[in-house]
Amino acid sequence: MNSTQLLGDAMFIFVNKTVMIPVNMVITILGILNNIVTIVVFIRLASTDTMTISLTALAVSDLLFFCLTLPNFIISALVSSGIQVLWSVDLKSLQYIGFVWQRPLFHKISITITMFVSCERSLCVVKPFLVKRIFTRRRVIAVLVAIFFSLTALFMPVYVSGGLVKEQTINGTHSVLTMNLAPERALAEQIVHLGSGFSLVVASQIIIVISTIVMAEGLRRHQRFRKGASSTDQRLQKKRTELDLQALSDTDNCRNRVVPIAVGSKDNPGVPVVSGDSHTKVKAFKTDQKGVAKNPSITNSYQRSEELSRQQKDCDKKDVRKKEVQTSMPILNDPSSKEHRLIKTVFTLAVMHVVLNSPVLIHYIYYYIEPEFRVNLRLGNLYLLSTDIAASLHCLNGPPDISVGDSNIFSEHELTLPSTDMPQALRRNDIISNLFSSLNECDLRKDYIGNYRSQKTFTAIEGLIG
Repeated sequence: MNSTQLLGDAMFIFVNKTVMIPVNMVITILGILNNIVTIVVFIRLASTDTMTISLTALAVSDLLFFCLTLPNFIISALVSSGIQVLWSVDLKSLQYIGFVWQRPLFHKISITITMFVSCERSLCVVKPFLVKRIFTRRRVIAVLVAIFFSLTALFMPVYVSGGLVKEQTINGTHSVLTMNLAPERALAEQIVHLGSGFSLVVASQIIIVISTIVMAEGLRRHQRFRKGASSTDQRLQKKRTELDLQALSDTDNCRNRVVPIAVGSKDNPGVPVVSGDSHTKVKAFKTDQKGVAKNPSITNSYQRSEELSRQQKDCDKKDVRKKEVQTSMPILNDPSSKEHRLIKTVFTLAVMHVVLNSPVLIHYIYYYIEPEFRVNLRLGNLYLLSTDIAASLHCLNGPPDISVGDSNIFSEHELTLPSTDMPQALRRNDIISNLFSSLNECDLRKDYIGNYRSQKTFTAIEGLIG
């Protein structure tokens, strides 16, 4: 290193050796294990959902980033300790050519995929059926492949403008692989910094913030709609209770009803045999000498017995029906706390992304402002330290990036927010009917939907389903 470094070699080595290298080694190892587990889980799910595909690609990109970060910090530890493992290779040259510019490639790929996932999630909250039509499985795979290849092509000027060549040592005893940079190397680095560095980081910050605002606003609308649904459900619950009481009353009346049989017994044919409650007043029928009732509505005991049996069966059916109504009616809980937690989670993840990527943005801004902020120049050590800090923050930002696009985060809202996996042929009326398909009573379902149509909350349904 140059002796005129603003951050001296001794200070740079001390900071690297005591702080950066141990912390980054731990973060990198945990990041590798975390992304391996994530990829295995997604593979075992065997899901063809577009969000699962995007999150798998994000986990693969982060895993490659961590795999390239680990040897970079190992080499830094060896250089800081003064250990020369490979006498035929200059470790600093190997670090710069082999790992310094490979890590930013997968860092930028992860940022781009995160932007893509964030846009899809925010649009899923606002226009769920539009998302299903736009983000098809084939299109998502094509976009992810295009992201990988386009960013790799953007980094190619840096990769082809430098390499390792053999040079003889000063005493001439053996040759060493050292760094060899082309004259166009500085221009290639500026192109890559401008195309994939500053512009991409700024765009990611803006898009993530806008997507978060749109998502939060959609969730707030959803929360207001759910509150309206809860108040309407209370009226439905009250009506259901009234119907249950009425059914119970009908059943009791049916069981206590007296059915007179105007046919005398064998011993006393003139006395009517009465079936029913003994406490109920019975009006006796006049009979002739043969014991046959003069009432024309009752012809014989057999027919009247059938009538009694039919009434008893009707009562039993009402009992069964009442139990079905009680078990089939949905009882919705107040979901306001779930919405609050979801909004806070989304907001927290977005803030983490912005905060952890802000030092990277400052790094690129200072790179363009200060010409000395380069390797082997006056601010070379500060440049390398800033690069390591930015890489460490990206390691911390990996798990939140995956959480931002977690498709299960919206599973609590499938009652009022239609899932993106529902068929496209469903129309508004079909969606509304699907929301209340668990209601078995047709009259109650019609009344429930009618209440929604008569309220302002129906506007929220129209907005949610597009």
